[in-house]
Amino acid sequence: MLNTIVIGKVLLQFDELGSTNDYAAEIIAKSRPNEGTVVWADRQTAGRGQFGSSWESAPAENLTLSVIFYPIFLHPQQAFRLSQCAALAVLDTVQHYLPDAASAIKWPNDIYIGKQKTAGILIQNSLSASQISHSIVGIGLNVNQTQFHSDAPNPTALALHYGGSLSRQAVAEILFEALSQRYTQLLHDFHSLAADYQQALFQLDTPARYMDQQGNIFTATLRRVLDDGRLALETENGFAYFDLKEIRFVL
Repeated sequence: MLNTIVIGKVLLQFDELGSTNDYAAEIIAKSRPNEGTVVWADRQTAGRGQFGSSWESAPAENLTLSVIFYPIFLHPQQAFRLSQCAALAVLDTVQHYLPDAASAIKWPNDIYIGKQKTAGILIQNSLSASQISHSIVGIGLNVNQTQFHSDAPNPTALALHYGGSLSRQAVAEILFEALSQRYTQLLHDFHSLAADYQQALFQLDTPARYMDQQGNIFTATLRRVLDDGRLALETENGFAYFDLKEIRFVL
């Protein structure tokens, strides 16, 4: 499969930034960086996860970076497709180093090894009436960190499963290649990308516990994720559909 872009050909690397996503947004506001430009910081002082949560990352031990895309071929209602693309690329990277591990995508785009989180993705899209004008894909991938001090309940890192520390540069190169390949797949063969995403889902076709907005915990079976990103759960009363703000896994 031929690449449409080269991720990381332009690499802006810093010892410290508040947020790589914020820095990427600043340079987009002033110019038009090449698609595939990467902003990488060894330390983030204001790294964010989904819904404004913080992202713990020890300095110079993990990957904390953002990638700039111009997915103008996507309509705003197709924004979730880029999330699928990025999640699969990060999962590909994890599986490159841990081919025998039980790694999966925890909806919508966290990467798990067993029941522990090793990576998270935060995507910021700029929308026009009929297309996504640009996207910033922020990725936090735990590589060599072995001790975690935040209140995150279940963090892990590649090194803890690999059996030793890894070169962050080497991991980044694998990630950039995976992003290039998955972005090409998104552009030219979305149906196969969507199928890959479905098969990679954490707890697919497995009864599990979920919590709704009211704090009610119930058991349901994940059957698929719709193209708009909603989760399709089979409950004792039939199918129910939830967006990201309405439900979460109870591990």
